[in-house]
Amino acid sequence: MLLEQIIPGDNLLFQEDSYSWLETAAELAYKLPVEIDISLQGNTKGSNSIISPVNLSESDRKEEESALTPAVFPHYADWLKGAFSRARRENKVDEELLDFIKKAEYFFLELEERKYQPRLLHGDLHHWNILRSESRGWQAIDPKGVIGQPLLESARFLDNQITLTDSLGDHAALDGMLAVFSRKFSAAKLQVAKSLFILLVLSACWSHENHSPKLSTLQHRQDKCRFVADYIEQKS
Repeated sequence: MLLEQIIPGDNLLFQEDSYSWLETAAELAYKLPVEIDISLQGNTKGSNSIISPVNLSESDRKEEESALTPAVFPHYADWLKGAFSRARRENKVDEELLDFIKKAEYFFLELEERKYQPRLLHGDLHHWNILRSESRGWQAIDPKGVIGQPLLESARFLDNQITLTDSLGDHAALDGMLAVFSRKFSAAKLQVAKSLFILLVLSACWSHENHSPKLSTLQHRQDKCRFVADYIEQKS
C-alpha cells in the first residue's frame, strides 16, 4: 500500500491562535464526510457496506466479490447502542451518567430527524490528526470511519478544544467555539452542542470500559458532560 507523505507534517497546534484551529477544523469537518448510497449498505446487523459490485453479470459479480472485501463501517447509532447498553448492564456508572445517557439518546434521535444523506465520517478529527501539507494545505489522517449525521464530525474536535484551551466551565468560550461550526454547517449552535454532548457521553462510557481507568479521567469526562448539558439547558 502506498501512502502519501505529508510534508512538513506539522499538526494543527503549529498555529498559535486557537481560533484558527477552529476555523481550519470546521472547514475540514464540513468537507471530509463522504456521501454514500444507502442502498449499497450491507445487511449485516449493526454495520453498513459501502462497496458493492454493480452492473456486472452474475459470474463477473461473484468473481468481483471474491476479489473485494466489502468496506464495512459501523453507524454512529451502533457506537451509542453498544456503549450505552454495556453501561447499563454492567452497573459501572453512577446515576448522573445514566441520566446523561438518556439525554444523549434523545438528542441523537433529534439529530437523526434532520434530512441528510448518509455520510462516511472521519470519526476522530482532532488537533493531532490534522497535518499541514505544503502542496495540499491542511489534511486529516487516521480516520476511524463511521456512518452518520455530518454534524457529528464536529464533536471530537470540540471535545479536544475545550481541554486545550482550558475552557471547561466557561460557557461564553464554548458558545464561541460552537458558533464557528454553526456557521460552517448552517446549523443552530444548540444542534452543534447536542452533537458534542452525544460524543462526550459516549466517551465517558468508553472510559469506564478501560482496564483500571483513572478516577481523574472518569471525573473529567463526566464534568465535560455536565458542562455541556448545563449550556444546552440554559440555551433551550
